[in-house]
Amino acid sequence: MGKGSKPRPLSVSRSAYEENFDKIFSKKAEQQTITHVRIVSCKDPMRWYCDMIGQIVPVISDEGIEYKTRENSGYINFIQKDDCEPYPYPYQSC
Repeated sequence: MGKGSKPRPLSVSRSAYEENFDKIFSKKAEQQTITHVRIVSCKDPMRWYCDMIGQIVPVISDEGIEYKTRENSGYINFIQKDDCEPYPYPYQSC
């Protein structure tokens, strides 16, 4: 056997390793698809949605730290996940 043929020993338990691996690389961690978000803040006043707090926008896809969305004008743009919250759709009345 050559150098590097054995895996390094794990510093965490095997189950913790597998759980963390699934969180990072697996799509099964996403239990439901987010279709809409409500903008709740805007930490950067230069973002396109800074004057849209409280409004709901459709989500195209989850891009890690942000959502790919469609502006009211039809352009595709991004919203930081820290600035929005998932919104149930179809809209639920109170």
